[in-house]
Amino acid sequence: MTADELRTLARQLLTLADQLEAGGPAAPATEDIWLSTPEAASLVGASRSTVIRWARRFKCGQQTYTGQWRFHRTRLLEIALNEAQRDANNANDANDAAIHNVAERA
Repeated sequence: MTADELRTLARQLLTLADQLEAGGPAAPATEDIWLSTPEAASLVGASRSTVIRWARRFKCGQQTYTGQWRFHRTRLLEIALNEAQRDANNANDANDAAIHNVAERA
């Protein structure tokens, strides 16, 4: 996930927090919102296979009796943010290692 995607996700989470603090949106409570695979992938800016992998790994989704996946919106957003932060940290570590390698060669 890119830095721009991470910022967009953070804005979505802050908007959701503001709505909940103000008494919540008119829609059902976010804890009760379940998304289809395309909706979940679109929400977090990831591929369908990624959100299905997260569902299996982090238990944020369930398969219906017909085999379709449903994703818990709030849990999915938490996971996407954590994964984006992990990816950003890994990128920073890689950049630091590259800078260190260049400095050693100089």
